[in-house]
Amino acid sequence: MTTAECLIVLRRRWYLALGGLVVTAFLTFLLVGRPGVYTSRVDVALVAPRSAEQVTDTTLVDQSESLIATAGLVERLVNANTETSAATSQEVSLASTGVRDGTLVKLPNSGGQWDYNFTAPMLSVQVVGPDADEVLVHRESAVRDIKRELRRIQVGTDPDQRITTQEIPVQAPVTYVTGHVSRVVVGGLLTGGLLTLALTILIDHRLTLRRQRRVHARASASVA
Repeated sequence: MTTAECLIVLRRRWYLALGGLVVTAFLTFLLVGRPGVYTSRVDVALVAPRSAEQVTDTTLVDQSESLIATAGLVERLVNANTETSAATSQEVSLASTGVRDGTLVKLPNSGGQWDYNFTAPMLSVQVVGPDADEVLVHRESAVRDIKRELRRIQVGTDPDQRITTQEIPVQAPVTYVTGHVSRVVVGGLLTGGLLTLALTILIDHRLTLRRQRRVHARASASVA
């Protein structure tokens, strides 16, 4: 269907288009007025054991890769009973994905969803929720889970050989964030406008077919 044909349909079914635009504007207004959420992030870095401090340049890379592998194992253990999404860029925050209440423990991926590149032995803990105190509680709980699983996989290891953790920052803040109003408005109006156009064309097509069938039936009855 050409642009001119779409305009003709919209003109003929202007009441449908107007109704769709009113609904779109109302829903967009509700989205803009939706309250924000509280969020907090802390990175739990895995620190090599003290016995590994005296390393040479040739073993430094292997040690880093070993720590990254351990971080990946801890991530899987912590998320064993949790459904998680595919790894995405580490620049994408949990709140920006639309989650309003949840916890995410991930090994940061400096690549992309289809190009994994894990370069740091640390686990990112992100928490989103409607209440600041609850966010803090869930964040601390996730950090404890990480430390517990790390201790569990090192049972029987000499204390000097154990990997430890360090939280970055030590006191992670809890912040209140809201969505980007301009993006919400543009996205809502664009989506609503396209849906309105599609529904208007669909309804017009069905009404036109119904009218044609009635005309054909009357013509057939007249001939008979």
